[in-house]
Amino acid sequence: MGADQVAELEPSVQEVFEMDAAGRQWCATFTLEDDADRWVQVTRSELNFAYPYDGEPSAFLEKVELPAWAALSLIDWAAQSFATFSFPGGLTARQTSELADLLFTAVVGAEEDYALDIEVFEIPPPSRK
Repeated sequence: MGADQVAELEPSVQEVFEMDAAGRQWCATFTLEDDADRWVQVTRSELNFAYPYDGEPSAFLEKVELPAWAALSLIDWAAQSFATFSFPGGLTARQTSELADLLFTAVVGAEEDYALDIEVFEIPPPSRK
C-alpha cells in the first residue's frame, strides 16, 4: 500500500462521506495522471473501477490480498471495461482509501508511486416523471 497515495485519496473520500451524511450523494473520481483509461470511483457505498480483464471480477479479486474487513459484493461489470462493487457502510474514509489504492495497484495496473487527477462531484438525484 502506498502511504502517499492513501493520503492523497483520503481527503476526497472523506468529503464524499461527509456529503452522504448530509443527505447528498457525491462521487470522487481518481484517474491516473498519465492515463485516463485507468481510474477508480468512490461513493459512500460503492467502488467502481476500470477493469481491463475478461474474467469475472469476484474471481479476480480472490487472488488479491484484500483486508479481512473488505467485504466487497459485485454489483455489475463488463469485460475490458469496468467493475462495480458495494462495500460495508461501516468503513472509514481511511479504509476506503486503502481499498482504492489497492485497486489501483492490483487491478488497474498503476505503479506504486502513481500520481492522480481528482474530481469530486454531486450525483444528481434521479429525475421523477
